[in-house]
Amino acid sequence: MAVVTFELKDLKNLGLQKEELEHAVDRLGMSLENMDEKSAYIDITPNRPDMLDIIGFVRAARFLLGKSVPKERFYSITNEPILDVTVTGAAKIQPFIAAAAIRDIDLNGNNLKNLINFSEKFCDTYGRKRKKMSMGLYDLDMIKGPLVYDASRDGEFIPLDTSKKMTFKEILKTHPKGIEHSDLLAKSKAYPYLRDAKEILALIPIVNSESAKVTQGTKNIFIDITASTSHAAESAIDLFACSFMDMGAKVHPCRIIYRDATIQTPRLEYRTIRIRKSRAENTLGFWLSDNKVVNLVNKLGHVAAKYGKYTLVYVPPYRIDVMNQQDVIEDIAIAYGYDNIAPMPVMGSAIGTPDKLKEYINRTSRLMVGLGFSEAMNPYLTNEELNFRKFCHEIEEKETIQVAYAKTESITMLRTTVLPSLLENLSNSVHERMPQKIFEIDKVFRLHKGKPIEQTHIAVVSEHSKADYSEAKSVMLKIMQSAAISDFKLEEHKDPSFIDGRAANILVNGQIIGSFGEISPKVLRNFKLEEPVVAIEMNMEEIYKIRNERH
Repeated sequence: MAVVTFELKDLKNLGLQKEELEHAVDRLGMSLENMDEKSAYIDITPNRPDMLDIIGFVRAARFLLGKSVPKERFYSITNEPILDVTVTGAAKIQPFIAAAAIRDIDLNGNNLKNLINFSEKFCDTYGRKRKKMSMGLYDLDMIKGPLVYDASRDGEFIPLDTSKKMTFKEILKTHPKGIEHSDLLAKSKAYPYLRDAKEILALIPIVNSESAKVTQGTKNIFIDITASTSHAAESAIDLFACSFMDMGAKVHPCRIIYRDATIQTPRLEYRTIRIRKSRAENTLGFWLSDNKVVNLVNKLGHVAAKYGKYTLVYVPPYRIDVMNQQDVIEDIAIAYGYDNIAPMPVMGSAIGTPDKLKEYINRTSRLMVGLGFSEAMNPYLTNEELNFRKFCHEIEEKETIQVAYAKTESITMLRTTVLPSLLENLSNSVHERMPQKIFEIDKVFRLHKGKPIEQTHIAVVSEHSKADYSEAKSVMLKIMQSAAISDFKLEEHKDPSFIDGRAANILVNGQIIGSFGEISPKVLRNFKLEEPVVAIEMNMEEIYKIRNERH
């Protein structure tokens, strides 16, 4: 999620009245966090990065409200490339680049501020705080082509908002943007940079140069987007090109020259997705006429036409979130209005019986509540920062289930452990009265030999000034006693997330079924926790299996 601020006068100038705003926000699945006499504060969901821009937001709202109708092939380029960018292949971080030249742009009023806000929000969300993707804006008239995207151990230029030259290393140590994003280049042996025929234009993905700074007086812009994949860079430049065209500017492509290929960006290609009306009806649960499908698709910015048994949907270049027909069907539901979809009863004749494992989990939940713990419910979806780094673990890429085409840095994978989520809960309630005692019983996920494995774990944390190993052990004993398992053994647990000598593994028949102990000070600092914390995590399915085998 990303909260954007749009001034009401700008929305009005673009054709969206204040009284229409709240209705459009709600229908589009966003959240109007606040609105005062001057501005609207809107929480944009990560699946619509085009709406982080005020131009894109108004465009989407006007289509939905029927105030505008999308035009076929409106976003297209006939201009010839005016700049070449040669990629040496030396940049290991974000090795792909896309670029465009923008002429006759009006940056007066709030236009420049809105453009900068859009670029920053886009890089923070879709670009995962510049880890996946970053971008730069430059005064085109200050650039002398051709350009080169390269990498070097060092170099120097005058970074943005300064007046003296600084080396790359000095920028990372002293410049505000360098300090903020220095971790992105911490392991780099060579620093990526963009230069023209005269000088270095940017240290990527950190900061641009002062010499090509964009101001309100700028009439022509050069924009570059670097990314970890070619798809991310090229789709993002398409999105920005569409916004510039909606502002009335002229977009000229650039030629990107790799060692083994030459491409042109932006491409602004409309993708064609073919859907069956019956597929949409079965998914959504209501009847649709052919004309209704076309009309609803138009309300989300697509151009559609009936073609035999199918509806052909032409997805505009700025809708980088649409990947397949299921996304189009979701757009149909949004345009139709979820409030207008009548609920249907679920019919069935089967008689259910309680799941035995679930019954055991429920009994364990009641035990934990009786011990003074509150139950937490956290999402399965997480990210590498929370699941691994903050918990002082190395990222286990081969064992994690990744989210394909993740649109936000907070949702990139399925969690492999429950404890980090509980520590995050403690971090969010640091001002509450101590002790803080919570537990969660739910799913974790891993890949084993390429196959997904789903398990149920119980995790327990207790935070207060006297929390120690003995407390964690006593809670663990209660859980084992409730399962009637007494012949278990403890061995020292070596793990960077726990204090050495103050953590133990729980073994039954030589198999580790869980661990517990005192959380290390480094992990506490990562989660900004001031009091000691003890934690337990155990495999409930293994405990249940052992319990059943013996009783």
